[in-house]
Amino acid sequence: MIKRIQNLTLREKILVGGAAIFIIGLLAYFLFISPAMERSKLLTRLISQKERELHQLLLLTEEYKKLKFEEDEIVRRLAATKESISPLSHLEQLAKKAGLGDQIQRMKPLPPISTPRYVIIPVQLRFKRAGLKEIITYLYEIENASIPIQARWLKIRPTARSAGGLDVTLEILTFRSSGAK
Repeated sequence: MIKRIQNLTLREKILVGGAAIFIIGLLAYFLFISPAMERSKLLTRLISQKERELHQLLLLTEEYKKLKFEEDEIVRRLAATKESISPLSHLEQLAKKAGLGDQIQRMKPLPPISTPRYVIIPVQLRFKRAGLKEIITYLYEIENASIPIQARWLKIRPTARSAGGLDVTLEILTFRSSGAK
């Protein structure tokens, strides 16, 4: 084999050497360079995906901390509450205080939701022909009540029969200690 290479002319040696370098280059590209480039592209995609996941995790962590603080606040307020008033009568008292006592159309307790630390008692309220000022006052009273109460959702529609009147439906969450009956 060496004798054959030695018998080649200079031009043929250059051509064989060039072909050998070309083949070695192709092998190096397909065996090392191309896989490394593909791996680099994959890792770049994975890094951006993991950065998005990390951002979502940080958002969820902040949301968890906020919810945990709210739960601790509910438990703290429940422990500080000495009242044994029922949630329905307390909501009715707040409605009367806000000037909505006569507009209560429905006050319906929904099935309670138990948690390890407290029980959530949802209550659905409906007011007929209520004034905006009274509704705002009622929501303010709920927000600043001595016992933990939260407005879950609120639906307001203008009353067709009376000008300035509103039909209001809302769901209120009331809380009591898990040990309380």
